[in-house]
Amino acid sequence: ETSEVERSIAMRSGAADWVCLSQEEGPEKPEEVVALFHLSRDFALKLLPLQAVKCLEAVVQKQPPYLPHVEAEARANLAVLLLRHTRNAREAKAHLERALRQAEQLPVSLAFVCKVISLLSTCLGKLGSGVQQRQVLAKGLDLVLRDRLEYEGATEEEKVRWYLVFQAHLAGVLVRDGEREVALEMALEARAEVENKATTLAQLQANLTVLQLMLAAGCHDERAADQVSRCEAAIGLCDATEVLESAAYFHLLRSLLELRVGRQDGLRSALSEAARAITGLMERGATARLLPPDFLEILYDLLASQYHRLGGDYAEEKSRIQQAHALIRKQSAMMGSDPRSAEFEPYYQLLTF
Repeated sequence: ETSEVERSIAMRSGAADWVCLSQEEGPEKPEEVVALFHLSRDFALKLLPLQAVKCLEAVVQKQPPYLPHVEAEARANLAVLLLRHTRNAREAKAHLERALRQAEQLPVSLAFVCKVISLLSTCLGKLGSGVQQRQVLAKGLDLVLRDRLEYEGATEEEKVRWYLVFQAHLAGVLVRDGEREVALEMALEARAEVENKATTLAQLQANLTVLQLMLAAGCHDERAADQVSRCEAAIGLCDATEVLESAAYFHLLRSLLELRVGRQDGLRSALSEAARAITGLMERGATARLLPPDFLEILYDLLASQYHRLGGDYAEEKSRIQQAHALIRKQSAMMGSDPRSAEFEPYYQLLTF
């Protein structure tokens, strides 16, 4: 069995993100393909991405070619490695487009096709191809809403989960392009779509997205207050240990709302709840799954600095800002060694600003 250390390395290296077809999806793979796939994953686990890429290139360059389901899986994972470890997003895009065309003609799972679409969206974002990115995400949404290809074994819960993933991607694109009100309207539609269909944790994520987009759109009125109540109710329905990260982020968003409307007592209360949730995460030795390392602590320190400023405690304000900047510098220094740095960098740029 893989040790905890190896699992941690796998998460950082991208080996844990391998896009797999199950044994039921297509004919049995040839022995040499199975061996090359295993070698590639082992190399990725050992942080040897070049060797991992070479193994998969041997599969896709084979003449005569392997069956389409083999090639689709190899190309999808080649793209994962290229996106994680190189700046060659254009080549990753070509592999993903080919994998998607092949997958749409094969009896594969909904999860496989959705993973390829999600990766392609990320790739197009890196290339600055906003129009194509929107088209790909719209295709993904259409797929899970209508289940046009009637994938065998696709549960309602799985479709809802991918619906939320694609909606979140699309909301990010809209905000990036300055269409914050449109993003908010879309998030409200998504919230209504998954109500009573998704798990309680997924419904919480949908509600947090709405609250975040309300704040981004400058909405601080009773709609925001109602959304805060919705998030609190959703948190109350979730397992206390599973919801700590989301709860911490919620209380930080609530702190931001209280700060913007000038309620100092409300700000103090929200920060206190955020600190409790962040401490709970640390005591359990849990790592953030949805947000970058130290993001919650940095945002907490920055909001706490504003609270102390409002109270006239300028020494504590300065101390909190210095703590936040120290964590940002630490994460910035580690950027080059973390394959996920490209995903995390915008977060730290925002916090620095």
